[in-house]
Amino acid sequence: MTNSEHVPELVESGEADIGFIEGPRLSRVMSTRQVAEDRLVVVVDPAHPWARRREPVSARELPRAPLVLRESGSGTRQTLDRALHLAGCERVRPWWSSARRPRCAAR
Repeated sequence: MTNSEHVPELVESGEADIGFIEGPRLSRVMSTRQVAEDRLVVVVDPAHPWARRREPVSARELPRAPLVLRESGSGTRQTLDRALHLAGCERVRPWWSSARRPRCAAR
């Protein structure tokens, strides 16, 4: 398992027969089909002020909040970065990123 940035390379090299990505980056040399659609949602603690809001969190509020995000190169991160760019917002700087998570070694 890897992030969306590396899946096309694995299919192109023959290491994988089929791959699934979650972001907007598609290879021009492969045949692709959209099989599903996801929504990005903001998840907060029940005590957080956003949990009691009736209106949605705006794209402009996200870059100002400390966020836990997927690593650069993941489809989820690409989708968020693209949505913020299209909304005219600055890029999000994560408070914590999944790229910092510890890796487990096989024994």
